[in-house]
Amino acid sequence: VKILEALAMQKAVVSTAVGCEGLGLEDGRDLLIADSPQDFANAVVRLLTDERLRSTLGANGRALVEQRFNWAVLGMALDAVYEEAADKAQVVTRKR
Repeated sequence: VKILEALAMQKAVVSTAVGCEGLGLEDGRDLLIADSPQDFANAVVRLLTDERLRSTLGANGRALVEQRFNWAVLGMALDAVYEEAADKAQVVTRKR
């Protein structure tokens, strides 16, 4: 959730691959991914010294959060899960 919160605030993010796993983020478009300590430090320095990259990653990250992780989208996904669970419960109840 920390990564999504930072992206929502339009902040450029550096993460490990494990740290952003499952979020569907793309290295170099939405954030920078660095797994070794040296690569992580280099990515942070790169963001600190490249205002254009910081701005681009921040804007892209914010747009991604607005498109895929806003409450309306998450609510629809959760509603679909509930509907599927209810349908399965009805099937099980009918079989008894």
